[in-house]
Amino acid sequence: MSIYQDILDQLQPLQPLPAALSPRTRAFPDCKAMMFDIYGTLLISASGDIGHQEMGVEAMAQALRHLTSLASPIDPKQAFVRYKHHIEQAHASLKQRGIAYPEIDILEIWQDLLAEFDGGTGARACSEQELRRTALAFECNINPVWPMPHFNPVLQRLFESDLYLGIISNAQFYTPILVNLYLGHPEDDSEHIKGFESNLIYFSWKLARAKPDTWAFSQALKYLVKLDIQPHEVLFIGNDRLKDIYPAHHVGMKTCLFAGDQRSLRLREDHELVQGAEPDFIIDDLNQLLDIVL
Repeated sequence: MSIYQDILDQLQPLQPLPAALSPRTRAFPDCKAMMFDIYGTLLISASGDIGHQEMGVEAMAQALRHLTSLASPIDPKQAFVRYKHHIEQAHASLKQRGIAYPEIDILEIWQDLLAEFDGGTGARACSEQELRRTALAFECNINPVWPMPHFNPVLQRLFESDLYLGIISNAQFYTPILVNLYLGHPEDDSEHIKGFESNLIYFSWKLARAKPDTWAFSQALKYLVKLDIQPHEVLFIGNDRLKDIYPAHHVGMKTCLFAGDQRSLRLREDHELVQGAEPDFIIDDLNQLLDIVL
């Protein structure tokens, strides 16, 4: 059983909200590889606003209950304010190093936060397991997730196909844990997601770079070209025109906009980078992918 099972058991079913965007599909017989976004595409994301004070303080209070080894209790209101501050500092530091779209490692944020509140000893007093459980508990409260309709049967069909499958996602250590949970592997706490090509999984926290940075997309193509797969034979599926469609289009991949949930559909029509980056396909149900590529 996973060390996170009691936290994961608290997640409740979510339903997508219909979006007013019509599907645009056709057969794509030349497709040899598919790359997926996760949040808002494979997983429904009822993302809370991290800047919303009341919601953030309550999520922090719930998370801090998982810390049992600290010398003294931490006020959740103060902790939430400092949590946001540490994220802002980490982003600023990465930008100073020339990373235009930086991504933090959430465990480092929690280590810095606990050290600040416990006289510099908090992070050392906590075990790695305790730190991870606390970070996951906060995430599940502030951004609960649930699989999109047809998530499992569609992925199982694709796993059985000859297609190479990969992921490029703005993510943290708990993201593969959540996806593996919904794929029926609740015991898998690794950074790999079963069924996907290990050399085609790119998580932003591992790279310190977030989409719409194109670096991960270029790296994926370098690997695929070695397998004699060209950019135009790769289909990227995501819900955000800026963070998904633009970078995939920029490197020459075919693109599919997932419009299955109004909450997470991001058209970004006024952003300069998406101008000219129209998706090749639009779907509002994962099932439609099977008609496109199989």
